[in-house]
Amino acid sequence: MAQTGYTPILIYSSSTAAQAPAVGNLTNSTLGSELAINITDGKLFYKDNANAVQVIAWKVTPTSAGGTGLTSYTAGDLLYYATGTTLTKLGIGSAYQHLGVNAGGTAPEWQASANSVLTAQGDMLYASAANTLARLAKNTTATRYLSNTGSNNNPAWAQVDLTNGVTGTLPVGNGGTGLATLTANRVLYASATNTVGTSANLTFDGTTLQITSGSFNLGAGGANGFISGNTWYGINSGDWVFQAGNASQGFRWNGSSGGVRMYLDNNSNLLLGTTSSPAGSGNFLINNGNVIQGTAAKGFNFTANSAAAGMTSQLLNWYEEGTFTPTIIGTSTAGTGTYNAQGGRYTRIGRVVTFQLYVDWSAHTGTGNMEVAGLPFTSNTTGDLYSAVAIRANNIALTAGYYLQGFILNNSTQIRLGQYPTGGGAQAAVPIDTAGSLIISSQYIV
Repeated sequence: MAQTGYTPILIYSSSTAAQAPAVGNLTNSTLGSELAINITDGKLFYKDNANAVQVIAWKVTPTSAGGTGLTSYTAGDLLYYATGTTLTKLGIGSAYQHLGVNAGGTAPEWQASANSVLTAQGDMLYASAANTLARLAKNTTATRYLSNTGSNNNPAWAQVDLTNGVTGTLPVGNGGTGLATLTANRVLYASATNTVGTSANLTFDGTTLQITSGSFNLGAGGANGFISGNTWYGINSGDWVFQAGNASQGFRWNGSSGGVRMYLDNNSNLLLGTTSSPAGSGNFLINNGNVIQGTAAKGFNFTANSAAAGMTSQLLNWYEEGTFTPTIIGTSTAGTGTYNAQGGRYTRIGRVVTFQLYVDWSAHTGTGNMEVAGLPFTSNTTGDLYSAVAIRANNIALTAGYYLQGFILNNSTQIRLGQYPTGGGAQAAVPIDTAGSLIISSQYIV
């Protein structure tokens, strides 16, 4: 209803979306023209003089009518044409971004800028991909340097890699060798002031250090000794000397003039003497860390000892420890026995043998006088110089009033047992009992 005092203007109206009037619905003449409106779309229509229906007003003005086609905006929005018949708006970007063109070159976009990527003091800018900025945060360790990671070529903080991160040759003045190449097994040495060199004459293969030519001096100018070829010479008195190819002077210690000299000859004999080639070669051998007797009839010779002058033998050439198995035999028939226990232990020093034995038997077939056999060495006594033994017997049948004695037979490995009357008299035989035991100890000469 029109307001009082006003005359209403009636316009054809429709509430159907997208509906427009037909040409026949509108009149157009010099007497007047009719209008139509779509109250849903917000469009006002008229018919022009070419008899065509036109839109003369829009709720949202399209670009074709000089509008934007947009009904709302946000602070910082930017208008641009993308495609079709409408404009597009680009919302405001993030802080410190800048306006750029997208990868397809078709539209503007906000892109990362140096100011947006670098967020802290010391940060560095690099391209992590094509047209893409990235940030490398600073490293607070003083010994880190910028390096190429290799796998993706992005920069990174790292320590200097001396295996592949350097070029050129490090000079001696900077802790290097100044050498670009090395030959296998050659030893580095200072060939001149601030100069490192190598020589084919000095090599080390991980096991053997070898001088193929020249000499090895033990003191300034070789004053204390030197090696030449296969020989190690001592210059002054008191030096060790090795002389190859000389059996009498293979390895020696030279004392002062007239002093003691020690030799280890090419036959592995250890020699002591005061001459350049001491007599008695072969006295001892050095074998696996042990000193053992060498040539027969050699040993410690005490001839030079004035207190021993005139002695028949002054040579100590034997030391041995071991065990043996004693047995009971008869002088008429040796026989065999059934033993509960039997054993012996001895020590030999020179010609003296000291021993202990124990034998226990429960049956025996021997006849005649009882003897103990099996001593480790043959005795070497002569005439009436027998070696007596100490005996402890058990279950040995003796004649009443007799006691048991024993001695080692000359040039034998047997002990002869006998029984003697307590008041003196001739020896009587000791028959072999079917059971008994003996403990015997003694020493004898071989």
